[in-house]
Amino acid sequence: MTDAQQAYEDWKETHKISLMVYTDQQMFEIGFNVAQELIKELSTTILAMEKDAKKMNAEIQKLKKASKAK
Repeated sequence: MTDAQQAYEDWKETHKISLMVYTDQQMFEIGFNVAQELIKELSTTILAMEKDAKKMNAEIQKLKKASKAK
């Protein structure tokens, strides 16, 4: 099974077709909750990237100081 086929099977297991009719309020709540989860995931990713950037900047500064000392 290819990666694409596996991804499709995973997606299919988590997404069931719903024939339910939703009210406007229910649709808003569904969209809002999905957006909140996405925001949380992106925030976590951004914070991790900022932390990594600070570490890399500190290493760059150390290397600059070491090269100036030579």
